[in-house]
Amino acid sequence: MTKNLVGIDISDTSIEAVILGKSNRGLVVSAYSRFRLSPDIVDNGRILDLVRLKDALGKLLANAKPKPISAKKVFLSIPESQTYTRIFSVPKNLKNKEMMGFVASKAAEIIPEDPENLLTYVKILGNRGNFREVFFMAVRQDSVTTLTKVFAELGLEVEGVCSEAVSSFAGLGNQFKNKVTLMLDIGARTTIATVFNTLGLRDTVNINIAGDHISQAIASTLNITLPEAESNKESFSFAAPDNQIGQIIISQLDLLASEISRFSAYYQEKYNEKIEQVILIGGSAQLKDIGQYFSNKFLLPVVIGQSLLADNSFPEPLAITKYINAVGLASFAYGNPEINFLAKKIKKPGVPIGPRLKRRVLKILLLIILPLLIAGGVAFYFFKDSILERFSTNNYNASQEIRVSLLEDPATPGLLMAKPYILELETEGVAPGLSYESALEYLKNDLAAKTIAELNKKYTVEGSYIIPQLVEASLVSSEPAADVWVEGQSLKIMVKFTFAVIGRAQVKRLMISTLPISQKELLVDWNIKSLDFNIISYIPDKRIFNLRAQIDLFRP
Repeated sequence: MTKNLVGIDISDTSIEAVILGKSNRGLVVSAYSRFRLSPDIVDNGRILDLVRLKDALGKLLANAKPKPISAKKVFLSIPESQTYTRIFSVPKNLKNKEMMGFVASKAAEIIPEDPENLLTYVKILGNRGNFREVFFMAVRQDSVTTLTKVFAELGLEVEGVCSEAVSSFAGLGNQFKNKVTLMLDIGARTTIATVFNTLGLRDTVNINIAGDHISQAIASTLNITLPEAESNKESFSFAAPDNQIGQIIISQLDLLASEISRFSAYYQEKYNEKIEQVILIGGSAQLKDIGQYFSNKFLLPVVIGQSLLADNSFPEPLAITKYINAVGLASFAYGNPEINFLAKKIKKPGVPIGPRLKRRVLKILLLIILPLLIAGGVAFYFFKDSILERFSTNNYNASQEIRVSLLEDPATPGLLMAKPYILELETEGVAPGLSYESALEYLKNDLAAKTIAELNKKYTVEGSYIIPQLVEASLVSSEPAADVWVEGQSLKIMVKFTFAVIGRAQVKRLMISTLPISQKELLVDWNIKSLDFNIISYIPDKRIFNLRAQIDLFRP
């Protein structure tokens, strides 16, 4: 790999660039830069404005410290929201070639993309019982091509592309990599939760609760501007949380912790592997003593991620959390990354065939194969049901991004219509140091967090899934009234919560609707073994949810 390599981390809100050099103490920073992005340039990892992104990248490199970056090769990462990741259990007796075919077949079933438009990575993790576990990751080729074109126009060559979680973990010191680790990258708009063990990346999920949500909650509750809310958030410490700002921050983090707990419980149950530690990275991991908050929530050791660098070459002591991913990308100059979607695949050279021989071979093949194809097609037409029945497996699984809405929207095709799910719940508590209105808001947020954690467990709808994203919350009643309440007195409130609920059979119909007719007819009567969802994003004004649905069907 090129030694003079720039690691560039492009997120929704900022870009970071790092070049590393070697000293007798290890790797050190040679140059670095950070540039804030407007919110309409990149969204959820998707580039919305190529022209302005190219301009921002030019300024990023020109304004680097201690001097402008002139290197011509870069290494990039793709956010987890733009990748497809899965671990397949493959029969252990399959040979490597058969195993790769099995994985490719399974991946084609669950990824709603043309296989020709995918760049993939496959790794054998090890054996578990009678099965071999195989890690699979894919990214859309056109997403990578868009990035390489942008950098080519700047005179830069993209040396490699990997997933953001992989490069962020690479940026951490080796002392963090000998345990089963839950890495939380808490950014501005999203939190990426990823599990690693000694074999590498195991599972990952995007959660749409992060720093911006906390700032907005502070601003709306205290009726102040967002910059003022940011300042209040940055000065807050979990060592002294008993104030109004602390109550607001904790109520938002409780929502995040609830989602993370669901993900970690799912991982530990599915893979029978206990998470041993939590590492925090990302801009919002700089909140003072935030590690203690998550340690109390998860009952696990929690540390702020420290980089692999021999010294801290950045001016601010905590700024390294913002640069971890860029550091990991730059470190690939001194060692080949485990995942590189641009790695060239070597094909065995073929034996050249002359033009006349080619024509003769083609004629012979047509004379032999064409009648067989016609006969086979006729036989399949008349006996397709029995043939499909004989050679189909007893299981089918697929993954698909779906859009769900509570509102009819003719301008947005392909929406799955949800129904409102309403809960009216009561709670009572004390909120020391808060005004009446702030105490009401605190109790309402606390009740919302607890309610979301109990959806699809305590609160259920038969045959349906309640999306754990609050659509609306309105105060029904409170007592005592404001004019007789005194600070520190207990408050009792009733809140009306609105969520969205979708039928599992409804989701199944949508997910098999685009399959070939023969396959769709085969699966229509199959039973749902499991149906899991992850929230990718939520658009409040349109009440549209983007979900990742993972379905497993079995033959009745």
